[in-house]
Amino acid sequence: MSVYENVATGVYFLLVPVILAYTWALQGTYRDTAQMIDITVPMRAGLPEFESPDGLPDSWRTLSKRIKDGDHCNLSELKFCAHTGTHLDAPTHFVDESQVTIADLDLDKLNGPVLVVEAPVEATTLTAEVMKALDIPPTTRRLIIKTRNTKRNLMYMTAFDSSYVGFDESGAEWLVENTAVQMIGIDYLSIASYAFLKEAHVQLLKAELVPVEGLDLREVSPGLYTVHCLPLKLHGADGSPCRCILYQ
Repeated sequence: MSVYENVATGVYFLLVPVILAYTWALQGTYRDTAQMIDITVPMRAGLPEFESPDGLPDSWRTLSKRIKDGDHCNLSELKFCAHTGTHLDAPTHFVDESQVTIADLDLDKLNGPVLVVEAPVEATTLTAEVMKALDIPPTTRRLIIKTRNTKRNLMYMTAFDSSYVGFDESGAEWLVENTAVQMIGIDYLSIASYAFLKEAHVQLLKAELVPVEGLDLREVSPGLYTVHCLPLKLHGADGSPCRCILYQ
């Protein structure tokens, strides 16, 4: 090795740690100064459940061990549908021939830059016409739609409300054909409107878009954010609760 090669190698090994340390410091600064918004609803008794007038029952969480009963620890056991609260859908939820379960989802679809838009309060369904008017850039990969579901506080009402805002078949088809969206979030229990429950879900899930449903968007304004959304790695499952946060 020549003198020049020795010098170059030495400089390389000196600079790499400095560059890495600087990068990590910048990332830490971003996390320290960025505003974090938790858009996950709390799992609790009375949380709305699809087509239920009574919501999530008190028995959703039981203690099989209790310190006050002489046990060494408290031990919770959970019982609820995989599509309860803030949750994700896998393609197998509505597409029987699909092999893609929650454990198979590409997590890159659920983490990164996201655009939040707000549908007009008069929009009762996310039709193709409504979607066109939102002016969504065609290169958008992750999208969250805030609707009047949030103004009506539906995720904090116990009784299921079938008048919630969601996609019809035309709106779902428009999204698939006119954007690069891979993650689509909404502020009630279903991405699809009640009248188009199967049709809109199939449109989205066949294209392997990941619906994130039951989001709490009360503190979120339209704009660009960074989203982090992770489901449980449930083998074979068609859905999973998730924790979802935004950074701005």
